[in-house]
Amino acid sequence: MDSEYNPDTGSPSEKRLVTSEQRVRNIADAVSEAIIMIDQSGIITFWNPAADKIFGYTREEVLGTDVLRLVARLEDAGVFMNRLNGLVETDIPPIPDQIERIDAVRKDGAEIALDLSASGISDEDGWNLILVIRDVTEQHSREEEIRRVSQELEAYAHTISHDLRGPLSTLLTSLDLLELALDDPESGATREEIVQMIRRNVTRMYERVTGLLSLAVAGRFPSEVETVEVRSVVAEVLEDLAGQIDERSVEVRVDEDLGSLVGNRTQVAQVFSNLMTNAIAHNGHENPVVEVLLVGREDGMLRFQVRDNGPGIPEDCMERLFEPFYTVGDTGSTGLGLSLVRKIVTSYGGEIDVCNDGGACFEFTLGDIAPG
Repeated sequence: MDSEYNPDTGSPSEKRLVTSEQRVRNIADAVSEAIIMIDQSGIITFWNPAADKIFGYTREEVLGTDVLRLVARLEDAGVFMNRLNGLVETDIPPIPDQIERIDAVRKDGAEIALDLSASGISDEDGWNLILVIRDVTEQHSREEEIRRVSQELEAYAHTISHDLRGPLSTLLTSLDLLELALDDPESGATREEIVQMIRRNVTRMYERVTGLLSLAVAGRFPSEVETVEVRSVVAEVLEDLAGQIDERSVEVRVDEDLGSLVGNRTQVAQVFSNLMTNAIAHNGHENPVVEVLLVGREDGMLRFQVRDNGPGIPEDCMERLFEPFYTVGDTGSTGLGLSLVRKIVTSYGGEIDVCNDGGACFEFTLGDIAPG
């Protein structure tokens, strides 16, 4: 594809060949897929403009270099080399419609997902492998999100059917008892006891459904956004939790300055409320203390800690702590609080982690929420 042609001395057949080669080059320059050719040593010998856009390298930067510079992992390198070795050993070009998914690395270090097909051509130096590559990073991300949501929904369906079956069964039994008590006042359980049993189970189901609805909308961009003074949000949460704090004689320590961010006040409150409720409920110390601290500001993010001086979290529970419906011990909670917290934190561009440091310590970051 690098023939030199002199129009004054070339024959008509040479002219046709050069014209044909130029036509092929024009086609390669026009397509949106990257077209790369490598020789039997894996050295790049052809690179079209679409490859510039996908990988971030110019033609001059990559010609004569090893194609393996483009791959992200050893197993992806194997895709190139297997195709190349098979071509050399069998003298049979690969089937172009066999598409493989690989991970590659752009010049800027970003990983991208690619669909790759290969074919071969031979010249006087032997076989060359032609790679046709399409960037499917966005499609891959959507597929992963669909897969994640599908798995999440499957887990929800399984857990809901399990968790709601118990209260519903108890409700049916309670209604039978209530019917019996109405027919025969001497039957045993009082109507008041049965009504309380029904109330407890209806409340339990209501909390489950409410928690699921909160979790479902937690990652969406909220309709109401404002500048939120975090200290004032925590003050409101403390008012809501005043009964639990007084009942357990908890000392709560809150930094005077917790910063501010652009977001939804209710969502920010949900984060602190869930973490502080856990810190109070699971403390168990003779003199329980809960702290809400601003421990850093970095790259537009606020770094917080909500910590207690209780026994901490069992190590074997750490990995599953943020899973929907997962609970530590028989607390009677829905197991949705920490899942909700993580989903909100993530939507604010942050991360959350937990460790034991003189008690349970949740450390997380929050920034200004952005649509998308």
